[in-house]
Amino acid sequence: MRLYMRHFILLITLAIIVLSSSCGGRSVPMPSTADTVAVAVVKVADTTSFKKKNGEICTICADATLCYPTSYVDGATLATLQRIYATVVLEASDTLSLAEAMKQSVTNTLHQYDFTTQRDETQTFPDDESQPVLAYHTSTNVQMHYNRNDLVTFCRVDVVKKDSVVTSVTHRYFTIDLKQMHTVELRDLFRDDALADVGSLLRTRLLDQNKAASNEQLNELGYYNVDNLIATNNFFFDEHGVTWSFQPNELAVSAVGEPCITLSYEALMPLAAENSPLKRLH
Repeated sequence: MRLYMRHFILLITLAIIVLSSSCGGRSVPMPSTADTVAVAVVKVADTTSFKKKNGEICTICADATLCYPTSYVDGATLATLQRIYATVVLEASDTLSLAEAMKQSVTNTLHQYDFTTQRDETQTFPDDESQPVLAYHTSTNVQMHYNRNDLVTFCRVDVVKKDSVVTSVTHRYFTIDLKQMHTVELRDLFRDDALADVGSLLRTRLLDQNKAASNEQLNELGYYNVDNLIATNNFFFDEHGVTWSFQPNELAVSAVGEPCITLSYEALMPLAAENSPLKRLH
């Protein structure tokens, strides 16, 4: 019984050590959702402020909840995966460690408002900012969206608030091919001569999703430049097919939000490149 208790206490101690480990914040391990990459979640935050010319204090807050890879195949392969994650998802320099990249992602968010410290308080404010802003708050949330077929997708959501008002929400998707160890782009999915056909399928599907008979009807719903709609690198995979997510004001007015268009694997397979990851999913 005494030996059993010693083992039990040792296991609890090790668990606490693992849960307490951090990359610049509080890290919580998470089990893999499939049979590929295991992940954990770390939270990082920072705050700064400055005094305006009129004496008011403007606060700038940034926080990030980051799901990141913690286990895959072996140490060397994991290191490569984490480097891709840091440079692509966190937009960090490849000279930084993963922990440094996490901290830097929050620091960069704070510095995007540096221009406000130089703003002349006597200037005329644009219509969407008729009152001086006293607080900027940016939240970044990275979650694992897909994790199978030797592909892992991370979704990065950035939310910007000015005072208590949400002024921007964007979703960006990053898929890493675990066989080739690089990010998946359109050129990896489709033949060069098929990209125009992908755009045509997207336009047809957009009409169908909105029950519109013409581009003019789409215009009335807030969509614009539909004739020039093309596939972007902001896409993700799921059981239904490939979904393209378009940023606010990229395809439609901001009131529409972020339009998503899904094309089935069956529709896309005839357009696939020779070694396209689509062939693993079909």
